[in-house]
Amino acid sequence: SYLNSNLDNYDIPASIPEFEVTVVPTAVEGDPLPLTPKNTVVASLTYLLPVAESLGQVSFSATYVYTDDMLASTTSPFGVIPDSR
Repeated sequence: SYLNSNLDNYDIPASIPEFEVTVVPTAVEGDPLPLTPKNTVVASLTYLLPVAESLGQVSFSATYVYTDDMLASTTSPFGVIPDSR
């Protein structure tokens, strides 16, 4: 699948007086959303063995998953998680 996720805009208050908290946004408009890879591929293969009906069904299967690299944090120099190759 293909996912093109960008932060269009956000409206975050600078502080929340009820909780005495200052909000420091780390996201930047136009950047990709964290943990959203552009490409993800999943392929599965199942082989059903021809066995006697009294044995039930016997099968082998394999699944391949590829996940593109993705942004983990905009504030860290180590903020990119590498792809799953």
